[in-house]
Amino acid sequence: MFKHKKGTTLGEVLITMSIMAFIAMIAIMTVKPFEKAMRSLYARAFEAVQNAAYNAYVDNASSEFFATPKDLCEGLVEYMNTAYVDCDVPMDKVATSTTKDFNNVPPHFIASNAMRVYISPQYAHTEEDDFGVRLTTKYYIVFVDLTGERPPNNAIWSEEKACDVVAFLVTDGADVVPIGPPEIDTRYITATVSYPATLENPDETFSEPMSYYDAKHVAWGNNIDSTEMMSLHFDQDLPSNSPLKVNYPTPPALNEAKGCTEKTSPCDVVFEQYY
Repeated sequence: MFKHKKGTTLGEVLITMSIMAFIAMIAIMTVKPFEKAMRSLYARAFEAVQNAAYNAYVDNASSEFFATPKDLCEGLVEYMNTAYVDCDVPMDKVATSTTKDFNNVPPHFIASNAMRVYISPQYAHTEEDDFGVRLTTKYYIVFVDLTGERPPNNAIWSEEKACDVVAFLVTDGADVVPIGPPEIDTRYITATVSYPATLENPDETFSEPMSYYDAKHVAWGNNIDSTEMMSLHFDQDLPSNSPLKVNYPTPPALNEAKGCTEKTSPCDVVFEQYY
């Protein structure tokens, strides 16, 4: 006698497929909202740090640059809406240029929009510009977790998956400079190059949007200008195991046809804002 093996019915197949589709949908929903909102979140963090750093610098202009992360923290929170503040994070627990996972790192403060802010120890960058001027720039790395407590809470970036922790340099000249993946990843931010007016075209013109890294090279080439913090090579300070150290692509050429020059270029880099 033949024994009939029980097969899978059409109904069971449909139920299994429905469950798999539901799981896939949940996985997409946990990732896609961040990627869709990333530009807006990054722009808001950038602007908030810029405004707070500038105002804190003005308040502190009569004294030395912020000596400790605590000092900078206290300066920033004066001009940022916060839900939690702890500027007394011990030095052995503050985030550094090599910190990848922020799940167990105490934030210096949490903004009212839930973004978590971490401040590194003070660093110094020394570089000689194209005019032979050698300057040393003091700076802090201000890390911002764009999604707050939501995972993954790390600065580990890849082309396939963007990270939720980004970094800005706050310098002793009140400049705020993006560093790390957002320099090359246009999912975070894009920039345009502002070209000077000419006799033929008396109005200022702008390039098409591009990465911040590309815009710097189109506007300034390989120029190092002591008055333009964005032209300095802060990335050279980063150790090889830093998550902020990215592999830069081959940069575009300086746009001399639009009036950009290698030294004291009249061209400028303008960040696009998204809200």
